Amino acid sequence: MEQKLIGWIEQHLKEHRFADDAPDSDLPPNVVLGVGDDGAILAARNLPQVLVADSIVDQVHFDLNVHDVSDIGHKAIAVNLSDVAAMGAVPESALVSLVLPRSFTFDKAQRLFSGITATADRFGAQVIGGDTCSHDGPLVINVSLTGRIPCDSNSPHGWRMAGARSGDLIVVSGPLGGSILGRHLKFEPRLQLASSLQKRIEIHAATDISDSLSTDLSHIIRKSNVGAELDCMKIPVSDAAHELSISSGETPLQHALHDGEDFELLLTMSESSFATLHDDPGFDNTLKAIGRVVDDHVGSILNAATFEKIVPSGYEHG
Repeated sequence: MEQKLIGWIEQHLKEHRFADDAPDSDLPPNVVLGVGDDGAILAARNLPQVLVADSIVDQVHFDLNVHDVSDIGHKAIAVNLSDVAAMGAVPESALVSLVLPRSFTFDKAQRLFSGITATADRFGAQVIGGDTCSHDGPLVINVSLTGRIPCDSNSPHGWRMAGARSGDLIVVSGPLGGSILGRHLKFEPRLQLASSLQKRIEIHAATDISDSLSTDLSHIIRKSNVGAELDCMKIPVSDAAHELSISSGETPLQHALHDGEDFELLLTMSESSFATLHDDPGFDNTLKAIGRVVDDHVGSILNAATFEKIVPSGYEHG
């Protein structure tokens, strides 16, 4: 239902002149990028400003009966920080809203909020307000975060999903799959990597892998009106994906393709830009090229070795 609802919201807002593919004249003058990407971009003080928001819910994104509340707090803001990284921005200010179960103790609430602020502080974001309330339902945390595009960026208007070009390399920032074994709660948002890339090369399209590699790549190629071919042998598969495959009945590669909540960056860039990074001794290169953008079979992902279609599937947030 989630993807269906997102599609309806995009169409609904397009009709109300707030979508990112509406004519420029139909957008409010301060809206650079509207609904449909990892975040929105506003023009503030003549500089683009990024706005992102995410909610996480008990028994959907975490299990309050199992997971430590400080780790839950980390995740609540880290998913937003990951979106900011995927926009090529740096974080600034956060609003945090907590909807607490009535049975939630004050000590738990303190540890939850401390988990949020500790991660915010570590990545240069400041919690400036929000809201709290209690109800007879599950724990719900919503974070809204602002960011800015650095003045010295190679992409001064920020990164977005649309923009992939035929011939681009498809690149990921780290190993994929098996996050359900723990990494989904303790991942590191790729803000430092995003900042380093912004200073060195032009990124044509970007997102973070929250739903899955196959699903999030399908968003990029659909918005860019291109196709993709993956060299599946080059996809970095995590140790957790191998561990999970022992009991899941799926291969480690299937977990890397279709598991969600890896929160690695998924990028497209020119081959010459990728070579520039490879030759830069000051760049700590963990990037892996896993495929190529093509101008045929638009909207589809193919296995480059077999030319079989890879059907997107992944994590549905409810």
